[in-house]
Amino acid sequence: MKFGKHIKAEINRFPSLLQKHFIDYKKWKLLAKEYKNNMQTRSIQMQVYRTSTIIRLLLKDLELVDYAFKHTIRNEYSCFSNILSLFGRNYKESEKFAYDFAMINAEAVRKICKRLDKSINKTTFSHWFVKCRENHKYAFLGGKELTYLTHKYGNKEKECPICMENRNELVILNCGHVLCLNCISQIRSKFPDNCPYCNYAQAYLNTIKLSEV
Repeated sequence: MKFGKHIKAEINRFPSLLQKHFIDYKKWKLLAKEYKNNMQTRSIQMQVYRTSTIIRLLLKDLELVDYAFKHTIRNEYSCFSNILSLFGRNYKESEKFAYDFAMINAEAVRKICKRLDKSINKTTFSHWFVKCRENHKYAFLGGKELTYLTHKYGNKEKECPICMENRNELVILNCGHVLCLNCISQIRSKFPDNCPYCNYAQAYLNTIKLSEV
């Protein structure tokens, strides 16, 4: 099944809040086609302008997806709690919806960036997407909450990436990376506040034990 049809088939099983904030993959396929035609006929200045316009549109869509993801997992608004109760959905179900929602939309953005890159025979948008994942601005692309959901619902093997051992005392840092307590105690002598992988500041605040997942 093609990815666009996959999204169309999946979307109806999600709560209305998430349905409204899915990436419009069909729209982006048309925009990518239009972008390709524009890049072949426009001046360098117009090409730069068009590329920046596309990125602004992508950012707007990412912000909408992130909004729905955050408010689903954090369950901050009573109105959404009421929606869940009306449909008989508990908090654990909303977490699973959030995880699936994040996975589908992240893949949609990756495919959109790949399609846009083909239009210019470069990797401009793919690199931009990687940076979006790394800067922790969008929770549905990476971070502590997504790591928590991935370990809980994605059947990810629980292993410390430093000592490569399966441990019960694994901890999710504030940036989303996972380390065991033993390695953390050794690493913090050199990196007292920052993550040794991404240099994220205050990485050891509000950590989550994977044993609690």
